[in-house]
Amino acid sequence: MKISKIELKDFRGFPAPEVFDLAGGKNLLLYGENGSGKSSLYKALVEFLNLDPKAQPFHKHRNIFSAGPDKSCIDGHVSLELSDGTLHVWHCLGSRPHGDRTLPQATRERWVDTARRASLLEYRSLLQTNFNVADVREKLFELAVTTLLANVPIVGTGGRVRSLSQLWADFRGSKPKRRTRNQLRQLAAAEKEFNDGFSGILPDVQRAVTEILRYFTGAGLEIRLDVPTVHYDCTPHYSRDWGFKNKFLDFEVELNGVQIPDWNTFLNEARLSALAISLYLAGAILSNPRPPASVATPTKLLVLDDVLIGLDLSNRLPVLRILEERFADYQVILLTHDHVWFEMAQLALMNPTQWTVYEMHRQKVKEGTFVFDAPVLKPQTEKLAEHFLLLAEEHLNVKHDLRTAALHARAAFEVKLKSYCSKRKIQVPYDLEGRHLNTDHFLLGIERRLLWDGKMPKSLFTLQRIKLFRSGVLNPLAHFHPVTLAPGEVDAAIQAVKKLDFADGTTNFAKNTFDLLQKPTPTSEELLDAACWLRTTFEVDLRGLLKRYDGKVTFRDDWTKFTLAELWESAKEAMNRVNAAVAAPLIADIEAQRSIFLDDWNYALVNTFDKPTLDAAWNVLRTPPPETVQTRLAAFT
Repeated sequence: MKISKIELKDFRGFPAPEVFDLAGGKNLLLYGENGSGKSSLYKALVEFLNLDPKAQPFHKHRNIFSAGPDKSCIDGHVSLELSDGTLHVWHCLGSRPHGDRTLPQATRERWVDTARRASLLEYRSLLQTNFNVADVREKLFELAVTTLLANVPIVGTGGRVRSLSQLWADFRGSKPKRRTRNQLRQLAAAEKEFNDGFSGILPDVQRAVTEILRYFTGAGLEIRLDVPTVHYDCTPHYSRDWGFKNKFLDFEVELNGVQIPDWNTFLNEARLSALAISLYLAGAILSNPRPPASVATPTKLLVLDDVLIGLDLSNRLPVLRILEERFADYQVILLTHDHVWFEMAQLALMNPTQWTVYEMHRQKVKEGTFVFDAPVLKPQTEKLAEHFLLLAEEHLNVKHDLRTAALHARAAFEVKLKSYCSKRKIQVPYDLEGRHLNTDHFLLGIERRLLWDGKMPKSLFTLQRIKLFRSGVLNPLAHFHPVTLAPGEVDAAIQAVKKLDFADGTTNFAKNTFDLLQKPTPTSEELLDAACWLRTTFEVDLRGLLKRYDGKVTFRDDWTKFTLAELWESAKEAMNRVNAAVAAPLIADIEAQRSIFLDDWNYALVNTFDKPTLDAAWNVLRTPPPETVQTRLAAFT
């Protein structure tokens, strides 16, 4: 059973009702800028599931701008709709569902069970795992019993199941006020049950942490856990000297098989972060008690609010794999205020159809004399590339902001390239975090793959059309060296990115060029396409000639640096070696049309080509009629 909708009204940052539609129970990836209400959503889930009898009532969490003396709070609420269609509401004047005596017992048991197995973590929790402190053993103990392993179920005396935090609460609650036989007996029983339970789950915790650590590339870490017998010492004469002893969690760490004595100061920040996250997630995995008989399908919830904010990319991406593989039966809610990470996460998700994506921004609202921020939700119903293209068109046609339109077009272009390279395992230069790779690496990697198998995929034409804008709108360095933009060029670039696909179907480039140029009055867009078909025909057949006649190029480490000019020089050498008499006029004819065949390919140049110019270039490249439509390069012998 999963959550299909979340609605908040008059709760912290949500003055008016807002609904998060999780499409029947999908995971949620949410970007919320600072102050937009992202953490209010996290807090709403925390408080909805709060089992503490002393938990604050709803009115303590009301939006401050809705809480004036003249404002009624009777319709404020946090409501969760489950995938079976049932609606569960925490009303402003009511109890949380798990404690609402007006509800059926089965409903109350469901929410108690959900709360016990849920793991909700925010960035402040991760900060608590600052291992660089002197009392790290005592700190880890407190974290383990109150947060990390708090909900791990433990079978105690008589088969009774309680969580570690409950056992610890019982132990603390059994502290004697006087040294009477009865109080000391109760203390001894609680002490034994806690120590037996805690030491009993440590092997499972150790195993789970180690398994999760393996997701982190290069971590090389293994851990061993042990807890000494925790004892409440009431032997001193004065009760003020009584207290707990041995409140420690011994934590041994091995790095690549070598035990690290002072691991909390020896390990770098990346490994410490991996260790902290592994501890949290191991606790979440183990917090899986047996559901009551009334709960046929339990709700498993994992909520992370900016928990990954302190991690570098090499540690963030493995967490996504952990969430999708180790928490596949959980409903995951991932909240972040980092927009770069938000976009990167969408690219990295292995099963994007299992996720609902939202953006949340803030807007100024005036109500009477009050002016305050209110959240604005924007569900991202389209794919990431389509989302950027819609933004590009909006900024171009509505806001007339060419630079922002170009920025979103570049983002859509990059998303399409990275997505294809990821799915098809395209080889690109190695870079651990990817920050030094630009679109040239992905573009040329795709082009190489398309040419390797000897086919002539139509995708090469769509890439050729994209290349028109590489020095302008889609310039990978445009962020640092702004280029002059024109509305027509930005629009043409957006349309080129829209049409960019990587279909496997093959095509005849020469025939497509011929067909377009047969039109007596082609449109400007058709002329642009004809130029791209013509250039693609030349480049494909040039590579084919080099392959047939063993063309040679100078070796270099970075294969992205091969240029068309270098390939042409190699082709000239090969043609002269094979048949100099036929090669001489062909080389001269092509170089006479170098603006189409050899010069830098950009929109400013190609946009000047008219039909006579393209006809002249085509007549130079093709075999003379009535021969089969093909190029002289393809027919060269």
